[in-house]
Amino acid sequence: IGRAALGNAGDPDVLFCNNLKMVLPQTEKERKAHDWAKKKQPEAVIEDYLRHILLLESDEAISFKTQKGNIDGIVFSVPHVWDRAMDHAGRSLLQAIVSENLKLPLIRLISEPVAAAAYYAFAYREKSAESFTGNLLICDTGGGTFDVTLCRISPGKVEELHNDGNGRVQLGKAGVCFDQRLLLNAMKKEGKPENINDPDFLELYVKLQEYKVNHHTNITKWIKNAIDDPDLREKAILKAGKIKFDFNDIQEAFKEIEVGIIKVLERVKKAMEEKKQGVDALFFVGGFSQFYLVRETVKNFWKEKLNGAGDNGRSNQEISRFAISYGAALIANDMIQVEEKYEHTIGVEGYRLVPDKKPGEFRKESCNIPIIIGGKKLSEYEKVSYAQFPVKAHNESPDIVLYVDPESKGRIVKDKLSKSLKIKLPNVGLPGNQWKLGMRISRSKVVYLIFEDIQGEASEYELGDILRQMFGGLEILVGEEQA
Repeated sequence: IGRAALGNAGDPDVLFCNNLKMVLPQTEKERKAHDWAKKKQPEAVIEDYLRHILLLESDEAISFKTQKGNIDGIVFSVPHVWDRAMDHAGRSLLQAIVSENLKLPLIRLISEPVAAAAYYAFAYREKSAESFTGNLLICDTGGGTFDVTLCRISPGKVEELHNDGNGRVQLGKAGVCFDQRLLLNAMKKEGKPENINDPDFLELYVKLQEYKVNHHTNITKWIKNAIDDPDLREKAILKAGKIKFDFNDIQEAFKEIEVGIIKVLERVKKAMEEKKQGVDALFFVGGFSQFYLVRETVKNFWKEKLNGAGDNGRSNQEISRFAISYGAALIANDMIQVEEKYEHTIGVEGYRLVPDKKPGEFRKESCNIPIIIGGKKLSEYEKVSYAQFPVKAHNESPDIVLYVDPESKGRIVKDKLSKSLKIKLPNVGLPGNQWKLGMRISRSKVVYLIFEDIQGEASEYELGDILRQMFGGLEILVGEEQA
C-alpha cells in the first residue's frame, strides 16, 4: 500500500493494482483495459485491503487485534462522482463488500468532500476557539476526478448545497491525466510507443510517483521560482528515472487539467449566482490538490470572479491531508451532523386507462410516476416516499420500467428492470388489488423500490446496479465533454 506498493511495482512477481476507486464501478469489459484487473477482481483487492488496514482477526470476529472491543460502527468516504454520475455502481458494490462479505456494521457511505467539510468545521473551532459559520467550497482533486462541493457550515452541522465536477470520461482530467500526459509527451519526444500499458511507461510512472512523494516540498518551491523567474524555466523540477521535466514540460501537461478545472468553476459560479450564494472560504483536499498549479488555478479564479473570496489561511494545508478520513470519524461518532443532497429524480413508468373515441372503450396512456424528486435533502427519503396515486398489479411479476432524470436536468432515461420483483397478490375477498408504490434511499444513497399492499405488507427491491445498467452502450457527448 502506498510507497511500499510503488517500491515493488516493477517486480514481476508482484501484482500492482492502481486507480482502484475508478476501476471498481466499471463493467467487466471496461476493467479489461487494466492489466491487473484481468488477474484479480477489484472487489477482492478492496476486501484484502480492508482486512489488512482494519486488522480483522477472522471472518467471524470483527475486531481490532491491537485494541480492546469491537468495531461498533464504520463510515466509509467515497468519491463524490459516485453520486453525481448515475452510471457508477461503486456505492452498491462497496456496500456489499463491507456489509455482506466482511460483516462490518456499516453506518453509511459519505461523499469525500462532505466528510472533509465536517473536519474543517471541527479543526477551525479547535484552532480559533470559535465556530466557522458560512459557505465553504471544497475542491477535491484526486487521481481521477476534480469535484467541487459547496457546503453551508453552522455550529455542529454541515449541509451540502451544490456540487459539480468532472471525471466521468475514463479517468477524467486530474492527477492521473497529468502524469500520463507528462510521460507520454516525453516518450513521444524519444520516439517510444505512446502506450500506458507499455512496460516502459509503467516503470516511468512508478519512478515519477516516488519522486513526487519524496520531493514534494522542493517541487513546490522550484515551480514558484520558475513562475517568478523565466530564466529558471528550463531547470529540472520533476524526474522519472533518467527523464527530467522542466517548468515548460509541466505547464504543457497541465494545460488540459487547467481547462477542465476552470470549466467546472465557471459552472459552479453560474449556479451560485442564480441561487444568490457566495463563498466565504476555500478548502483543498485530495492528493492532486497538493500540487501548486492546481491550488493557484482555483484561488486565482475566485480572486478574479468573486471579489477576493478565497483561502482563509487558517487550517488549510495542515489539515487537508487527513480531512476526509478524520471527517468520516467525526460523522461516525455523531460529533458533526451532516445533511447531504440527493440529486437525481427517479420514478417508474405506468399507464392509465382513458376513454377512447368509441363510447365504453378505453385506451392505454403511458405516464411517468415520479417518486424521488432530485435536489432534496437525503434525510427526506430515509423513510419510504410514496407515489401520489396507488397502482394496480395484474400478476405477481409485473413489468417494471424505471425512469431516471440524472441530476434532474430534464434528460430522462428509461429501462425495464432486468429482474422481476415478485409481489404477493391479495387473498381472495380482500377489497381491490391496489398497491402503494414507494422508494427510499439509505444513508449510503442506495435506492430501494417498495410495493406495499393494503394490509401494509411490503416487498422491497434494491435497485443498486440497475441504475448503472440503464446507461450502458454508447453515450454521445456534446459541448465541453465531447471527445
